[in-house]
Amino acid sequence: MTSPGDARARVSLAIAWLTAPELDARLKGISLAMELLDGRLVPHLFRMVVEHSVSLDANDRVSRHVSEGATRVLHALFDRHGFTAADRSDLLAAVHDSTAPDRGVLALLTGLRTWTVPLLKTLLDDPEPLTRARAVQASCVLLGPAQAVRHLDDPSAFVRAAAVACVQLDPGGTTRVKLEAMRSDPVAAVRSAVERRLDQVDASHLPNGDDQDGHDTVG
Repeated sequence: MTSPGDARARVSLAIAWLTAPELDARLKGISLAMELLDGRLVPHLFRMVVEHSVSLDANDRVSRHVSEGATRVLHALFDRHGFTAADRSDLLAAVHDSTAPDRGVLALLTGLRTWTVPLLKTLLDDPEPLTRARAVQASCVLLGPAQAVRHLDDPSAFVRAAAVACVQLDPGGTTRVKLEAMRSDPVAAVRSAVERRLDQVDASHLPNGDDQDGHDTVG
């Protein structure tokens, strides 16, 4: 039977590996974390998902394994011990981290959907625009594009742009009319997002997915 001292030492070793700069050490940390399933590892595993889900090269299999492995450990840990108040606090801290890459935070929220979906309503009304924008992106994936519509009127241009990229448009529908009106948004970044979204939708409605010159469109 493992003594409390040995257990603490193994947790410390897992943290040391998870926070090491070398990818092979981080993989060892994830393997040990799967054995331990200790709640003290949760914030470090969150960081692994966020850091290694960003702009991964298609051939960067090791980095991808780190992200996917950390997500599997988190699922196993929460299934066994539940999603505690401390876990919720650590997750919210990760989502609010302005230095974290948006794509990594999105991977964290979507990869742990069982536990993050109940938090999305709170995050969608968060006072921080960055957090609202991230929640809009995640809700679009997890709950459907209809969740983004009300954020087209968000006071933050950052959130409006995120909502524009998510909404689903039907020809002549009210959301399409709203986006057409947003061509005159006071912020250039939002206007650009609107033009990109309308171009994407218009291209998708061309016969056979081809553009007018006969070339395949890129969605």
